[in-house]
Formats: sequence, structure tokens, C-alpha cells
Amino acid sequence: MIYFLTLSIALCALLFPFPSSAEQIQGERQVKEIIPMILKMPEEKFLTDTYYEYSWVHIGPREIVWRALTNRFAYLVEGLECPYVEITNYERAGIKDYVLNMGGTVKSGDSYLNGEIGFGGDNINYVYRFQAFLEYTRKAFGYLYWKTGWHYLHYNPNDVFIFSPGLTYYYGDHCFSVGYNAAYTQDRGTAHSGVTTMNFALTKKLNLTFGAAVGERLYDIYVLSPSKQYGYILYNRFTVHLTKNSGVGVGYSYSKENPDFYKRSADLNFFVRF
Repeated sequence: MIYFLTLSIALCALLFPFPSSAEQIQGERQVKEIIPMILKMPEEKFLTDTYYEYSWVHIGPREIVWRALTNRFAYLVEGLECPYVEITNYERAGIKDYVLNMGGTVKSGDSYLNGEIGFGGDNINYVYRFQAFLEYTRKAFGYLYWKTGWHYLHYNPNDVFIFSPGLTYYYGDHCFSVGYNAAYTQDRGTAHSGVTTMNFALTKKLNLTFGAAVGERLYDIYVLSPSKQYGYILYNRFTVHLTKNSGVGVGYSYSKENPDFYKRSADLNFFVRF
């Protein structure tokens, strides 16, 4: 099983800035995440990962294009990324934004702590100004791990707080993860969603990732109550290992959210450990 995290942050905006909700980040980020194989510790010390996504977006009567380019650099300690730096360039209908995320994962016995902070700066259109994430993972029994995550995002004008418990089960080179998100947006209430991610080692050279999310405000296009923004995200990815320490991934996703948002995305990434 490969060890790396492909972080694809999907932030949604119209042609003008709108109050944003953190499900925009958390939903697709969890669905498209490659679960880290914490049971295996590669000997390499560095990781570089480049990810590009192109999306066809339908919002009401309009059809627009979204693009995202992420470059991630990490130092590996016993196979864990500690620290890492990630820079993402976004373009939504011709409007560009940039974010910088920094974080890392540390291990103590059967426990893992993952933290991250991110900055969008002051001159932004639709991304967060600041975000902080903390997740604690601990072995329950056998190959089953439980985890609890907390995520804070500062938007203009709303702050968002997310609580994300979940479970991850490892079976050989395969992983299965389920989670729940409760996202509270200031002055707009709490949205609920569920997410699952599965990684399968089909062969020694080929991996399949499948992810899905169902719930409220996965993108938060309109300023509506959570119950009126129900939707889903479906994602699949094939990763081919070119060598022991490098690979290429190709993915596709389809998303829908009420009342009239549709998104189709194709993505490509290349990673190297050395």
C-alpha cells in the first residue's frame, strides 16, 4: 500500500465571494484522501507530491471551470510526514487564490497525532483566511483504529467549527475508513455528513481508491439551511507504482448538491519518495 496523502481541497465559489462553509474543504478532502498505511514504515526520508485537478461545474444556468494545483513537500520520520508544507493555487471562473498549509504527524506507541495550520492571507476571494486542524488516532484492537478530529476555519464573514470522529481498519495492503462530520457555521447552524474511503491493492503495482460522502452542505453554494443543501460526492482513483518509490494517480469524481449544483472532476498526481 502506498504511503502518502493526496490532499485535494475543493473550495466552492460563484463568480463573486459568498459566505463559505468548511464542508467545502472537509468533504472532498476526506473523500479523496489516500489513507496513510501506518502499519508500514518506508525507509525514504523525503516525499514530493504534485496534484492537478480540472473541474466542469454547473451552478444554476451557468457552466464554469475550476482548477487546482497542489505541490506538497514532506520530511519522513518512520514513514510519517513530519513536517510537510503544501502550496495550492486555485482558480474558480477566472478568479485566483492561493493557500499555504503546514503540518505533520507524530507517533507515540499505538497513538498518532496529526496537526495542520493553513493561511489564505488577506487578499483572498473565496478561501479561508486561516485554518487549524488536529486529529488524534489510536489503536482500538487488532488492526482497527479510532480517530477524532477538530477543524477550525476562519472565513470572511463566518467562522466554521468541525468535529469529525471515525474508524479505520487495515487488512494487509487494504484500508477501509468511515467517518462523520458535524460542521457548525456561525449564525447558520450545523450541517451533518458521512464519508467513507477504501483503498485496495489490486496488484503490487496497481492500487484502487474509492471514496464517497453523503450529507448536508458538502459545497455550500447558496446561503440556505443545511436541509436544503443535501448532496453527495463519488470518487475513484487508480494509482500505478512506476518504481518502488514513485507513482502516478488518475482520478475522477462526480458531485451533486441541492438545489442545482453539479461538478465533474478529473485529476492527476505524481509522487516520489527518496
